[in-house]
Amino acid sequence: MSNKIQALFKSANPIECMQILNGGVYISPTMKCNAQCRHCVANNIRKMSADASEEDVLEWIDQIHECGIQGVHFVGGEPFVVRQSLNTYIKKLNELDMFAGVVTNGLWAKTVEEGIAVLEEMPGLDLLIISSDKYHLEYINASIVKNAIEAGIATGKFVVINVTYVESSEVKEINQIYKEYRDKILIQSVKAMPFDDEDSQKIKRSQLFKTPSKVPAYCGIGNYFVDNNGSVSACCQSSRSKNTKCFYLGNMKEKRLLELHKSFKSSNIYRFFKKYGPRGLVEIFLQSNFSNELIEKQYTSACEICKELLDDREKLDYFLTHIKERLD
Repeated sequence: MSNKIQALFKSANPIECMQILNGGVYISPTMKCNAQCRHCVANNIRKMSADASEEDVLEWIDQIHECGIQGVHFVGGEPFVVRQSLNTYIKKLNELDMFAGVVTNGLWAKTVEEGIAVLEEMPGLDLLIISSDKYHLEYINASIVKNAIEAGIATGKFVVINVTYVESSEVKEINQIYKEYRDKILIQSVKAMPFDDEDSQKIKRSQLFKTPSKVPAYCGIGNYFVDNNGSVSACCQSSRSKNTKCFYLGNMKEKRLLELHKSFKSSNIYRFFKKYGPRGLVEIFLQSNFSNELIEKQYTSACEICKELLDDREKLDYFLTHIKERLD
């Protein structure tokens, strides 16, 4: 584990550790992947999407650093599909003394030795986040994931298993599969958002407008997502918004991130979600003419509420009008 990570984790509690791990900017340098997981949101756009150029990604990293943001996670697609470019990006982050993380399926570790050889090419990589859940296991055997875990531990990376789950029993199953690493890695679970598969109907849904106290007051807004074309969204889930694009900041090929960042941080939307989170959104709409419609609806998560309401122009206009009262 790098000195940067060690210094932060020495005094951090588990919640702070998770915020460190999940904070920063997410860049998708490629949408290509060597798996076709059923729950993946990228499946419909993968074939028509070109990789980002190395020149562009290196420029984006400079712009992220200019904003004072500490780290970058590479997501996809599968970042190791563009492995040589990935090495270049991580080296750049290391030169700038920034955190470097990768979210991967681990298929590059056919053996422990092969995995170690791959990771030794990127000594500046701090966080190795391996996706392993019901859907990934249909393509990547747990033995390969264990190879990647072993390689990560052997090369001093902080290793995380990321579990996207539909039913809570799936998290228990993953913990059982990787129980031998319980004291060496972190296993974090993330509830699935609705997706195009019959399994999506199994996701537990709740009438969250009836119990707003169950809706989190914390929001990860500001952990920007940058797609392979340089477009910047406010968070990883906000990129799903297609109609109003209220969480779209702009494109780094057209404006520097520092300008987009300053503009967004001064916006009422950013200020509101940082102060009140999704719970504040629910509270505002409970006072609206939409409340009767929403009170009986079931949602998988706060993120789904946010995406559904604010991707509707009429509801977004209502929200923008009424958040001023909460912020004044």
